[in-house]
Amino acid sequence: MIVCFIILFFSFISVAPSFSITEDVNSPIKRLPDTGQERSFTDIYGEDSDFSHYPPTYVDPGDGTIIDTVTGLQWQKMDGGEMTYNDAITYCDSLTIAGYSDWRLPSPIEAFSLQYFDRTNPAINTTYFTKTGAEYWWTNTRQYGDDNKIWVTNAGGGIGNHPMGETRSAGGDKNFHTRAVRTIHIEKTHSPRFIIHNNGTVTDNLTLLQWTSVPHIQALTWNDALLFAQECNVASYTDWRLPNIKELQSLHNPSSVNPAVFSPYFPSINISTFWSSTTLQNQPQKAWFFDSKFGITSYEDKTKLKSILCVRTIQTDTLSDITDNDIKTHYIASPNIFPNPTHSFCVVNNVFGDFDYEIFTPDGTRCIHERSKNIIDLSSLPYGLYFIRLNTSSMYLPCIKSAVIP
Repeated sequence: MIVCFIILFFSFISVAPSFSITEDVNSPIKRLPDTGQERSFTDIYGEDSDFSHYPPTYVDPGDGTIIDTVTGLQWQKMDGGEMTYNDAITYCDSLTIAGYSDWRLPSPIEAFSLQYFDRTNPAINTTYFTKTGAEYWWTNTRQYGDDNKIWVTNAGGGIGNHPMGETRSAGGDKNFHTRAVRTIHIEKTHSPRFIIHNNGTVTDNLTLLQWTSVPHIQALTWNDALLFAQECNVASYTDWRLPNIKELQSLHNPSSVNPAVFSPYFPSINISTFWSSTTLQNQPQKAWFFDSKFGITSYEDKTKLKSILCVRTIQTDTLSDITDNDIKTHYIASPNIFPNPTHSFCVVNNVFGDFDYEIFTPDGTRCIHERSKNIIDLSSLPYGLYFIRLNTSSMYLPCIKSAVIP
């Protein structure tokens, strides 16, 4: 019988010499979700829908909130309506939903993580989030160098820097709404966020993406950009691809402009526009791009010429608290419990045969001890954070993380 208390953690090991510039960052999101785009728009391999790493996954607890199991964020289901930026801050500070009072405005990367590129107007998943008359949603971040402008996401799918006075409550003619968020995942400090490798690549420990550090020397059309990424072999890797628009936007540095990227790690990125692999859903002749001048995202005809950065996903899921090398060798990396954060019942992958499971509170109190095949029953537990321990004789152990049970 193998007893294992498993917590998933991330690491990256590179054989190339590398160095970093000291910069710690707390994780605003647990993982970067995919865009949700499933439709194919070209026969050329490499578009957004050809890759799926962390599909957007939501849980509706029925309490006026939506839990994003990929990012580890809990959102207000129906936004708070149109208001000024200052009122939005006050609104979130005084908000109580589902018994929680730690609501706040989202950061740009958090707000953009909700954008759903399989639909538009609004480009959010309206199966879970209530559709309102919002044209824009506030974030908590002002434009660097211009305190009058705020980063906002828009119903068309983009993100940009807009004057505060554009909203109706401030005398403008647009509807800027407020959607509050709170963090439910355990934040991790990434120290450093970026690692520069002496092989033409940069690793982002926040998103677990590896980038080519230098843009392609030639601007290309969208179709040619997809083809180029297929043939890219920087650092001898052969799994490079054109990034989707959420991946490109994750390079935005709100504390910089001209360019608005993390320049110490990407010194060759100047003011330019970069193709993503994501097509504009309702106008398939156009694709989304990232503009490095300020950090906005927008779209343009696919025949236009734009710069190229390539990206690859790092597979870094590893196990802790298991010392038997043979067990590690036979371990199959797979989805942990699904979904996570979870609800009344969840599925455990890669366990062959029955297993015992135990549920503990953070202070070590055991709540449940049961036997099962692959289903864990959590229906008797109240809301909260719990840890799961599996006792199994199988050498193929599941990846189990701490689970928030709504």
